[in-house]
Amino acid sequence: MAGDRFQIRFETPLDVETERPLRGAYNGVIQDECTGLGAVVNAVAVTIGGVNTTVTFAGLVPGSTGLYQIGATVPSGVASGDAVPVQITVAGQTGPAVTMAIK
Repeated sequence: MAGDRFQIRFETPLDVETERPLRGAYNGVIQDECTGLGAVVNAVAVTIGGVNTTVTFAGLVPGSTGLYQIGATVPSGVASGDAVPVQITVAGQTGPAVTMAIK
């Protein structure tokens, strides 16, 4: 439903290693010194049914090793259904579509 927040979790890295020497950077992730959350360096975009979402976080799952997550909000205008396509784009590369149910 529009406005609902959701998370996507997976073991595939979201980002490539950065070439810039960044404090706390590892495998394209920068750790926030205040929160301890590791956010990816490159922009992450998510579409649901072809409609852009608002990504609230993209990075490492706290307390886990090598497990990444994306937090996003279901946008208005997305058609409901049992198999609505979801796609993730990182650093200009779009992954294959998966599906999720939208009410």
